[in-house]
Amino acid sequence: MDMNKILSSRRSFLSGLLVTTGFTCLGACSSNRATGRNSLIIGQSLQDDVKIGRQEHGNILSQFGGEYQDKNLKQYINVIGQKLAQHSEYKEFTYHFTILDTPTLNAFALPGGFIYITRGLLALIDNEAELAGVLSHEIGHVTARHAAERLGRGTLIGIGSSVLGAVVGSQQIGKLAAQGGQLYLKGFSRDQEYEADLLGLRYLLKAGYHPQGSVDLLHSLNSYTKLDLEQRGLDPNQNQAGSLLATHPRTADRIEKARDEVEKTLQHNQNRLLVINSEAYLNNINNMIFGDNAQEGFVRGQDFIHTIDGYRFTVPKGFILENTTRRLSANHRDGYEILFNISRLRHYIDPKHYIIDQWQNKRRLNSLQRIKVNNHDAAIAELDGRINNNIVRIAMVAIEGKNNMIYRFVFSAPRNRYNYIRPAFHKTLHSFRFLTDKEKKLYKPKRLKIIANNDFDINSHINKMGFGEFNKKFFDVLNDTTQLSQVKVISS
Repeated sequence: MDMNKILSSRRSFLSGLLVTTGFTCLGACSSNRATGRNSLIIGQSLQDDVKIGRQEHGNILSQFGGEYQDKNLKQYINVIGQKLAQHSEYKEFTYHFTILDTPTLNAFALPGGFIYITRGLLALIDNEAELAGVLSHEIGHVTARHAAERLGRGTLIGIGSSVLGAVVGSQQIGKLAAQGGQLYLKGFSRDQEYEADLLGLRYLLKAGYHPQGSVDLLHSLNSYTKLDLEQRGLDPNQNQAGSLLATHPRTADRIEKARDEVEKTLQHNQNRLLVINSEAYLNNINNMIFGDNAQEGFVRGQDFIHTIDGYRFTVPKGFILENTTRRLSANHRDGYEILFNISRLRHYIDPKHYIIDQWQNKRRLNSLQRIKVNNHDAAIAELDGRINNNIVRIAMVAIEGKNNMIYRFVFSAPRNRYNYIRPAFHKTLHSFRFLTDKEKKLYKPKRLKIIANNDFDINSHINKMGFGEFNKKFFDVLNDTTQLSQVKVISS
């Protein structure tokens, strides 16, 4: 079969489709009640939005640590969310507001009214107006139907079979669910984000909230991102694309645009008493878990401790530990990396045969040997590979645990630097050990505590926050002390 003919035929088909839908919008475009503009949405109804949201909800929970269990805080967030959502142009959507149990700073929405905010972002927020700004922005994404728009455009230009398969019907929605929500979390366009900002301001004002909170929070996010980079030994002035992960455009750009819009908005609302409400917000987040929880394990300096699974190990100085629902990693600025996770087997396999039969995946090994790690059977294999087109040497380690558990380390470094870092990797490997029952009780999650701003012992609280030399800087980022009568500190 002539591949050129196939490609030519496909290009002709897509060109015809673009002419039919992209320019005339026959049967594809619809006027959006929130934005007032025509949206290119192919075959996805409002009911489909809701179906996708419901179907993806469980995937989101599994990817982001589940729902944070605090009945009073959940009710508080829901009351504010519903107060905003009642001004949505799409009454067909029932809005659901979920707090995700992760320290990641993020908020996002799925189609059909499913809105998520992490407890990590809640810790950075200072008042109810800022919280309302986040939620109203995500409501804006839902009402503008940005996710459905992206699917429509993706279908027309043919970018990726996953998008082509996600148009309509239960079969297609099922395929979309299999992607684990990633299609919706890859980020909206810059224009869509600004549009959601504008819609968010509309809902904020209708609900009676002060719009300055949106600008203040964006500024806090910018400051937090820079401080986080500084703590990792990276350039704090590098591209800020990491703010709220990769799902929102650069924070600095949004601050500038949001400030302009807020100034215009306030000029037209000079006689209104708009809500900020710091005290109520801070009282509701008092004692909230801050940072890692027991289910994901605790990062304490260079140590990682998991009290539920019952183990700990230490990474070398200069490595930054990152703990997520999916994996634990430790990275060094010189390109060294340590990965760790656990494999739960259906039946017993000794570590050496586990590497050969289930892990190495037919890669060519430089070496493979049995070892002991603190009196536990283990095996280590070394091989060469590529990471981001760089030649690296990799060590794979499998440690035998109880109940058919295998504890896995992957150590990697540029091949020409591997022998230099090998002793540090070896030290980390042999720091791995299981906890006693007594040790498991020693570690608890950190908590966010609200204290009076004039507390005579405030410096003592700051010094115990657990960020070392960065304690005061993190305190300043968490608080706007010029406005608050109460402030946030971190307590172990």
